[in-house]
Formats: sequence, structure tokens, C-alpha cells
Amino acid sequence: MIALLCAAALAAPSVQTHDPAHVAEVAAAAGLDVATVEQHLAELERDDTVLERLAKPWEAKPWHEYGALFLTEERIAKGRAFRDTHAELLARAQSTYGVPASIVLAFLGVETRFGEVMGDDSIATALYTLGFHHERRGKFFRKELGHFLRLATDQGWSIPERKGSYAGAMGMGQFMPSSYQKYGVDFDDDGTIDLFTPADAIGSIAYYVAMHGWLRGEPILVEATVEGDAADLAKKSGLRLNSTVDGLRKAGVTLSEDIDGKARARLFHFDGAEAPEYRVGLRNFYVITRYNRSTLYARAVTELSARF
Repeated sequence: MIALLCAAALAAPSVQTHDPAHVAEVAAAAGLDVATVEQHLAELERDDTVLERLAKPWEAKPWHEYGALFLTEERIAKGRAFRDTHAELLARAQSTYGVPASIVLAFLGVETRFGEVMGDDSIATALYTLGFHHERRGKFFRKELGHFLRLATDQGWSIPERKGSYAGAMGMGQFMPSSYQKYGVDFDDDGTIDLFTPADAIGSIAYYVAMHGWLRGEPILVEATVEGDAADLAKKSGLRLNSTVDGLRKAGVTLSEDIDGKARARLFHFDGAEAPEYRVGLRNFYVITRYNRSTLYARAVTELSARF
């Protein structure tokens, strides 16, 4: 009898317990009661592959490897075909929000290859795993899980079945749930915001970029050469524009284009295949990093957009 009881105990599924304060954070972000959130959590299980993949982001690669992933002839051709198919939507987004169609295309190209690869992970499982089992960024992902539960409730989604990235991003533009709620646009006026479709994805990306301060007609990233100790300026961590073009020039940075000396700017270093590459990022480059806080990502978007 004792042996049977032990065997039964081993076979019984383990009951997940969660810090009540953490559950309350999810509930607050979702606008749902704690009991409802606990019911949803009981249906989710930890996925260690999510933690493993988040620990090895593509942005850890040197530029010459990272950029080569996105600046391919195949991706450029797909982008041009997508542009031709959705020319009216792209033109309307550009006119409405002042963000070039080429920039919107580049975001779509880098994020999901124009909607071809939107992710195969359960968004709820990914956010649950990161929210309750990632020591450093758990709080962020718990809030995102709450926003996702709210979205799923409002949109009528099946919570475990809605797919996205291993970090919880979704749709053609890979918006996190909070961004989906805040910046999602019903660009085709059908009464629903669906970022898994071209129209709403295009409008929402353009709106997101505009709301983060895009400057119409202004440059993004400029090639530069450095003299003396000027290269040290690129060693400082951070993304915020910490100088002006004139300030960089005085320090020994030469830009390949004639840019207003009063413009805010920052010198960045990239690992080229044969030698260091220096670029000066301006306001619009900083705006791109609000979408993904990586200089590699922002440069890939910038250079891919130039191909369109």
C-alpha cells in the first residue's frame, strides 16, 4: 500500500505555486481579478528553451555577421514584391504619419521577413516562462503577460494557442503586447486591430515610429572616420545622443555628409569583417532604437530601407 501511494504521488502532476505579489502584477496589467489570472497560469508550463534562446540573442553577433542575415538579395526582392502589392497602404501610411514607406518595409523585413516568419511559440507560455522564471527581467515580462491576457480577452483569442516569438512579440511587426495595445492602429477601418495582417501592421509600425519622434526628411546614420582619440567616443555605453555634430567634428570625427552642426548625434562603432566601422547616429537612428534597443538592429533597418 505504501509503495502504491508513493507511486501515485510521483505520478500526480505538480501544483505550480507563484508569488502572490507577482500574480498581482499580472492581474493589474491585465485588468483582471487575481482568481482569473491564477486560472490562466494553471494552464501554462515553463519552457526552458525560451530562457535559453533569450540568453543568446542574434544581437550578440558582430555587425558583419548580423547584417549579412538581413541584407540579402532574397530579402530585398521579397520586400520589393511586398511594396508593389501593398503600395497604396504604404503610401497612405507615409502620408499620414510622415514615416517613409521604405522604413516601414525595413522593419517588416527584419522582423518577420514581411510576415513569413511570425514565430511558432505560444506567446502565453513564453511570457509566463520569462515573467516567473527570468531573474533579471521578470517584472517586465509579468507586465507583458498581463497585457497579453487583456488582449486575448478583448480579441477572443485562445490564450495558449496564439503564436509569436520566444520573447512574446507578435504579428508582422513583432509588437510586444503593451505596444500592441498602445500603438496598434485599425488602418483598414474594419473595426478590429489585427497586427497579423498587412494593413494594420503597416499603419501601426508607421504610427509607432512617428510617436517616438521621427523627423521627416532628416538623415538617420552617416558614415564617419575618426582621428586620434575620437574613437574612444564610441566606447561609451548607451544609445542616447550625447553630443552634437559640431562636437563630434571638434573631437576628430569626419562625417561623409554635410549635416547641420547643431544636430544631436552620437558616434557608434561596428565590427566590420576586416576593420572597425564608424557611423554617426542622428535623431532618426535613435528613434529606430526605440523599436529594438540595439545599434545592430537599427543599422540593419537603416541599410535595408535604403535598398527600397
